[in-house]
Amino acid sequence: RFRLIEPVGAGGPGGVWRAADIATRHEVAVKALAAHAAGDTVAQARFRLVARTVLQLSAPGIAQVREFGEAELPDGRIVPYLVRDLIPGRTLGERLRAGPLLPGEALRVVAATADALAVAHRAGIAHGHLVPANIVLAPSGVRVTDFGLWALRPRPDEDRAPGVLSYAAPEL
Repeated sequence: RFRLIEPVGAGGPGGVWRAADIATRHEVAVKALAAHAAGDTVAQARFRLVARTVLQLSAPGIAQVREFGEAELPDGRIVPYLVRDLIPGRTLGERLRAGPLLPGEALRVVAATADALAVAHRAGIAHGHLVPANIVLAPSGVRVTDFGLWALRPRPDEDRAPGVLSYAAPEL
């Protein structure tokens, strides 16, 4: 149903691809997550719970997840994926590599991100991995991506939360 065109981002356990939705003829973003063994009912249940939850999130500052699924690889492993709106623009991380934001621009990004987080938190969803790469500076405004996917990341052996320490969510 989806034809992968080109990678648009990587990080975490999977990557993000610009893709064509063959049924609707729209371009979308497909987030492929870390593969798991076929028959791993725990991984499958965790993914489906997270996917159903983030599918319900809808706000102007949130990259809307449209659907989810699982693809089987030839070796029998399963790759879960989410399909979301393809958001044009640079990530905040890309923008920051070009230099610091002006104060007004920084305040707009922070306010829009806080609005998106407030919507998610009211729905009982924590982002879990809010990093500059998950904030897109689109022509239509700031959009936050990858809500709730931290729950699907492999758990570290140490007694610490996953993610980059400087951006770790307080609820972790």
